[in-house]
Amino acid sequence: MKYFIAQTPYHILMCQSVLRRLYRAAGTRGDAVLVVAGYARQALDVVDNGTWSAVSEVNLEGQKAWSRKPPGCLRELEALCGEGDDGIELFVCDDMNWRLQVLCHWLRPTKISLIEDGLGAYQAGRLTRQQWLFRNLVLRLFQHGRVRHFGAVNQSNAETYYALRQGAFPWRPDGSRLITVLDEFREEVHALAHNVQIPETMRRRCSVIVTQPLSEDGVLDVDREMGMWARVAERVANKTSVVIKRHPREDTCLHEKRVGAISYAMNGDVADMTESVPFELYVPLLGEGSEVIGFKSTAIYNGTVLRDDVRFCCIGLSKEGDVKITRAG
Repeated sequence: MKYFIAQTPYHILMCQSVLRRLYRAAGTRGDAVLVVAGYARQALDVVDNGTWSAVSEVNLEGQKAWSRKPPGCLRELEALCGEGDDGIELFVCDDMNWRLQVLCHWLRPTKISLIEDGLGAYQAGRLTRQQWLFRNLVLRLFQHGRVRHFGAVNQSNAETYYALRQGAFPWRPDGSRLITVLDEFREEVHALAHNVQIPETMRRRCSVIVTQPLSEDGVLDVDREMGMWARVAERVANKTSVVIKRHPREDTCLHEKRVGAISYAMNGDVADMTESVPFELYVPLLGEGSEVIGFKSTAIYNGTVLRDDVRFCCIGLSKEGDVKITRAG
């Protein structure tokens, strides 16, 4: 039995692209279960393509770091395996999440495959003292043998890797272990786009500003970030109608500040898309000649492989606060 674990809407999209590839290679469909956790549940109705044998929604957040007991959802997931099943083949998009690693340990898979999570997922960042102590003291003490690499990059225990393009993983697995699914991804996006509701302004030539949780992640302080969005809005003011696409991880209050900063700079209202739907599903619906602007992100770079007649741009910010917008790709 194949188990795919998705913790974001984008994970579901990638899992279904990999499943397309597997079915195409095998020439037939087999049993595959989608396990949905985190905020992936918010977009399940839109992103689920209906090809799964079963879809199970689980809550991984209840697992405590000091608990040596199996996760509460384990029995439910094991029940999905039929009698005589020859084992679990596990596909994950985020093998650096310690709760997911604990679940993987208790599922005892016969094989683990890692699916690309996005541009920033495998970048090693500086840990706070609290994070370092948690990973190297708490997890090693209570979850030894269950958590394999304590969140460290380049220590994945996967046997096979799936990505949209070569070079997606910093440790560069050899070609025989890295399988690209770009064609299947394109097919999946265009097949699901009809499920998405968008304002009419997006079907005409428009400018889409893709916001991100920069303050939440400590990339920029709040005042500097709001000033940046205002300067971006000034660049597109009076050119086209403007639509804001919210990132699912944005704090509600901070997102409202972003919308306010952009609206004030535009001297008018802007459409605000708050649904937790992968931005890629909006791309096929955009009007010809539209422009998409955002910080360097998975959504921006994936957009460049989906449409040639839409301009995708990345925001650069100097130490002095000057905004530079350059074409992506």
